[in-house]
Amino acid sequence: KDYVISKTLKDLEENLGSAFYRIHKSFLVNVSHIKEYSKEGGSFIVLKNGKKLTVSHRRKDKFAKEFLKTL
Repeated sequence: KDYVISKTLKDLEENLGSAFYRIHKSFLVNVSHIKEYSKEGGSFIVLKNGKKLTVSHRRKDKFAKEFLKTL
């Protein structure tokens, strides 16, 4: 589902806590919905619903450390 809200992703990121992670300036994802993470051919994640999202260049190392901790 799509939702329209009048808050920035930064505001949402601060309010939602550690269950969500900012992987890109345009993407805030629920960590429990991540199926896989790959650095091959650029950094990206695949969600359980099959969507493929890019992890930004500046956030990929920190995300990899945090994501691997949850496994």
